[in-house]
Amino acid sequence: MRYSSSMPGVSSNGSKRVLARHRFPSGRIGFEAFENRQRYELRWAGAARALVPKTGLRARVIPQPNARPITLAVLRHIVAAYASSLRGVESLHATVVSNHHGAIALLGPSGEGKSTLARHFMMRGWTLHTDDILYLRFSQRSVWPARRRAWFKVAPESALRARGDRDYDPNFGKRITLLPPPKAAKPIRAFIRLSRRRACRIHATPVSPSQAALHLMANAYNDILCPPPVLARQFRWSARLAQAVPLWQLEYPSGTRHLGRIELSLANLLKSLPR
Repeated sequence: MRYSSSMPGVSSNGSKRVLARHRFPSGRIGFEAFENRQRYELRWAGAARALVPKTGLRARVIPQPNARPITLAVLRHIVAAYASSLRGVESLHATVVSNHHGAIALLGPSGEGKSTLARHFMMRGWTLHTDDILYLRFSQRSVWPARRRAWFKVAPESALRARGDRDYDPNFGKRITLLPPPKAAKPIRAFIRLSRRRACRIHATPVSPSQAALHLMANAYNDILCPPPVLARQFRWSARLAQAVPLWQLEYPSGTRHLGRIELSLANLLKSLPR
């Protein structure tokens, strides 16, 4: 779950700058990010706060007394992604699934349908590599998802059931399941930028490398703790990714009845790509 900057540049008590603030539907603040001269501070309501030095070294997660273990496990991964970015190791906010033809990385903001599609794909025999933070490694001819511990997020079937579910996280509004790293990685053959609409036909369109670089940079996981050197590195990294792996924009209609046709469309696209 990535929180984007919603209120940048707001001062607080004269010593901290608010970088991001996310509210629950009720209006209560659920997440905040602050900056002072030495470090960043991230706060998740009722769960934890994290102190991240600007060097990215020795970041700490300080749990609240009643924080759920599943929540803390995920937050430690999120904080590690921010700290890694400050140290020069970037990651994407993406969901990666693979079949025997290779892997695709689904891109889009939270709520665009990445986890819903991944859940359907897994039921159809695909392998899930990550449902949130995607670390990448470059080889001579391809780009691979790094093998890391992953988690899977799905919306609960009902609010009543969620209250008694120990794996339900109110900060994310979803049920979270930790997954082991997949036994075998597959190269990423395409980035898929999701565009869900109320009513449209399923249609995939290739995106030019220059536009793809901008889309990839917009999906960098760390879009909050971004001093100028980090932004410059993210731009170079995104441009390199766009040259190495094609990006396609997928328009698809809302509704679970379309999931089978979406899977078939992406499976055919993956099969048609040059190896």
